[in-house]
Amino acid sequence: MDTYHQKEDVINQFKLAYEQNYLEDFDRRKRRIIDRIYDMEANPLSYQYLLSLSGNQELKRIQVHEHIPALGSAFSGRFTHTIHQFQDEHAKGIELLGRIRTSIEKMFEEEKDIAAIFELR
Repeated sequence: MDTYHQKEDVINQFKLAYEQNYLEDFDRRKRRIIDRIYDMEANPLSYQYLLSLSGNQELKRIQVHEHIPALGSAFSGRFTHTIHQFQDEHAKGIELLGRIRTSIEKMFEEEKDIAAIFELR
C-alpha cells in the first residue's frame, strides 16, 4: 500500500509541476507582455529610438491591437488526459488491493471455521 501512496504523491507532483511550469508560466508571460504593451502605449517617446525617424519627426502614439490566444487545448488536453489516466490506474490499483485483502481475510475466516470443526478436545 505504501507504493500506492508514493505513486499518488508522484502523480500530485507531476500535476503540480504541469500547472506551475506550463499554465502559470503561460499566464505570467502573457501578463508581462500585456504590461509592456501598456507601457509602450503610455510612453511612446521612450520607444522612438527604435524607429529610424528624421530629426524633426516625433513618435506621438503607439497603438497595439493585441490578441494573445490561449494555450492550445491540444497541448493542455494531452497533459490532462495523461494525468487522468495515471489517477484512474492508481484508483484501480487501490481497489484491486482492497479486493485482494478482503479475499485473503475471507479465506482465513473460512480456514478458522474449518479448524473449529475439526478441533479435538
